[in-house]
Amino acid sequence: LRELGVHNSSVFLTNATIWVEGITDRLYLKTYMKKYAKDNIEYEHLQEDIHYSFVEYQGSNLVHWDFSSEDSDTERIRACFLCGNPFLLADRDIISKGNRKRVFQDMLGEDRFEVLKCKEIENLVPEEVVRTLVRGKLADCDTGLSVIKYEEYSTSEEGLGKYLDEKLALPNGDAVFASTTGTIKNKVGFCRRACELMNEDQVQWSLTTPIRELCEKIFSFISKQDQ
Repeated sequence: LRELGVHNSSVFLTNATIWVEGITDRLYLKTYMKKYAKDNIEYEHLQEDIHYSFVEYQGSNLVHWDFSSEDSDTERIRACFLCGNPFLLADRDIISKGNRKRVFQDMLGEDRFEVLKCKEIENLVPEEVVRTLVRGKLADCDTGLSVIKYEEYSTSEEGLGKYLDEKLALPNGDAVFASTTGTIKNKVGFCRRACELMNEDQVQWSLTTPIRELCEKIFSFISKQDQ
């Protein structure tokens, strides 16, 4: 059908699907992609639920999916039979999970697979936004917010929550921001507030280099599926 010019959109399905681990990945990406598209006119026409859609695979469930476009004898669920061409975004910890990274890289190739260079997508939240959220939670914090540096936490293998607790040197070593795994406590609440700040221009912020590179790779993929 594809050789005849029939696309998923011909039967009311998006041509591209962006696979992310969970809701916070999806919400952050929607916010970043919206701003990126405004600055890059060639992508401005691409709309969610028309040209692309998101799929949340919820971590360990990823191993149940087969993203190969070739026929294969597998017990995994064949993604190509259920949805548009997939682009997979994975947290950095996939590197430590046996051969999982290589398996998905072989299935998808470099253009359709991206592993974050930091622990997780929370580590990419712009510095101005993080500082605003910290200020809202710790109005009487003695440590200046200038100690929070994007170039440090955006490349860290530790979670943003642990980074903030350590940098702010909180009394008695209290874990105000970090969960037991080092990520942000109440990730969804933190994410929704961060996206609200960005979407409603309640804080001056800009797309960082890692975010721009990720958006460009995703939009380039979506654009190719729309041809």
